[in-house]
Amino acid sequence: MDLVWRLPVAVDATMEQLCERSRETVNLYVLEGQWRVCAAQKQGPQSIRYVVAVGTRLPLWGGASAKVLLAGAPTELMDLALAHSDKDPNYRAWLMHELQRVRQTGVAISHGERERGSSSVAAPIRAGDRTVAALAISGPTLRFTDVRVHQFAELLKNATRDMERSFTKNMDRDALGTVWVGASEAR
Repeated sequence: MDLVWRLPVAVDATMEQLCERSRETVNLYVLEGQWRVCAAQKQGPQSIRYVVAVGTRLPLWGGASAKVLLAGAPTELMDLALAHSDKDPNYRAWLMHELQRVRQTGVAISHGERERGSSSVAAPIRAGDRTVAALAISGPTLRFTDVRVHQFAELLKNATRDMERSFTKNMDRDALGTVWVGASEAR
């Protein structure tokens, strides 16, 4: 059976605006065990774009969204994700450094980490001190110049801040978390 992710209207509207402003695909990912799952997507308007089907499970060992989710999770989850990858032992040290950078800057950047020719920039969506989702802008690496990556990072920080503020105003902290991880079966 297919899963349907029910997102608050504010999230959908913010993702749509982010897609229009960036002209790239916007994805929202949540943790599911040792995986990240694409919970929502707004496809960019360009002919060549990066698309992940909603509901797709992806590994946590690479990609901007994976780094955002791992940066807010216990180290054991990273170890579990790496145990299921073909990465060499030096990769763990590199990933730890990347996660520290995400915690310091509030964004993650990826160029071809998981899939050659694709790039992404992601930021966390938090409920209190928990990262409950990752919001990302993704597309072909050739369009992800340093200038655009910086612009995307600022757009994402503003979008996630708006989302968090909107939810905090309308829900208590526990309800916010369940909005992101709750799924229901499609009928």
